[in-house]
Amino acid sequence: MNQTANENVSQFYQRLEDLSSRILGIIHATETDPSKLSGRLVMIQDMTLNRFIYHTHPQISQMLKMLRYRSFDNINNALTAASAEEKALRLAYKTNISKCKICGRNNHTTNNCYKNKNKQMPISKNIHYNQSNTNRQDQTPKQCKYCKNFGHTINECRKREYNNSRKNNSPTQSNATKPQSINFTEQNFREADRIPETPPNQIEQVTQAFANWHA
Repeated sequence: MNQTANENVSQFYQRLEDLSSRILGIIHATETDPSKLSGRLVMIQDMTLNRFIYHTHPQISQMLKMLRYRSFDNINNALTAASAEEKALRLAYKTNISKCKICGRNNHTTNNCYKNKNKQMPISKNIHYNQSNTNRQDQTPKQCKYCKNFGHTINECRKREYNNSRKNNSPTQSNATKPQSINFTEQNFREADRIPETPPNQIEQVTQAFANWHA
């Protein structure tokens, strides 16, 4: 039997006393020899005291072990000492929890101290300032470098996509305006040789008519 985490010293003492009373009642009812009865009763009382000393919470048990043979010799004295130690431990725990390590006051903790918050304020301001600058950069409007309009980039520009598609689908100017080349082959020269020559008398007649027209 041990003191539980949710049990105080008085509650643990009461459980031990109930168990001890039942055992003592059985001994009184079964032991008929008076010389043995007193010895058995003392043994049960001593076992109950040792159980209380060695099986309370560790910090209380340590104190009771130190005082075991000096300040008390029965469980009632042990209960008084254990209750006082338990009260002192609770008070020290509350003091350590509530006492501020910055200003020394006990009405708030170190994390909630206004001095601690004032030290952290410049850091928080810098954080908010950097966040605002980041947000401003993210909110810069997009502008297309092709059509100069806002709201999209050059990769998203529909005008650029449309113009590129027209260029790809239209015939090339080089093919449309390319001059036809003349193939000076041997066959072409042969065909030119077959063209009849103008008679000399016709040439003289034309020359004379042209001279008379200018005279």
